[in-house]
Amino acid sequence: MVSLLQFPVFITVLFLCTFISGSPLQAADEPISITELTAITTDQDLLLFATVQNGFKDKMIESLRSGINVYYSFDLEVSKITPDWPDELITSSSFKHSINYDTLRDDYLVTLEEKNDKVVRLPSLFDAQKVLERINGVVAIALTQLIPGQNYQIRIRAELTQKTLPLGVHKILPLITGKDIKTKWQYLDFSY
Repeated sequence: MVSLLQFPVFITVLFLCTFISGSPLQAADEPISITELTAITTDQDLLLFATVQNGFKDKMIESLRSGINVYYSFDLEVSKITPDWPDELITSSSFKHSINYDTLRDDYLVTLEEKNDKVVRLPSLFDAQKVLERINGVVAIALTQLIPGQNYQIRIRAELTQKTLPLGVHKILPLITGKDIKTKWQYLDFSY
């Protein structure tokens, strides 16, 4: 039994354990987002780097292990920004990252479309997720398309989807809810 003197301490500890601890249930409810968005230049291109956060949910992992492929579709746009004038879209592109589970070898295959469909075989879901959720040096635009002294904006978003199944099979296998999971557009402004 908690005495009246111990009650404030009890409530404080209960509050700290409930709301401040980073439980997996809190992470599952966080929205999917793109973070760590950066760009660098090479001699010829502007390269983009980013990470997708909070994309995988428990039902997604269950269906992946049941043999259903999971995809990230990325949309990328580069626009020229002029004050008091509409933005001018210079280029737009899309690419996919996909993951599937190899039940015979008990490992994961990640395919990176922007790297000429490079396939990476990984032993754990944790490692596969890291590769799947990273954009690592994607060519956003050739530098020859940029005008020195101008302002530009890169926009990117990701959508997590699963391969569709024949009618009726979706009732048997655990899938995500009928909606795909999409990030909001993320922006990176830069001058060239």
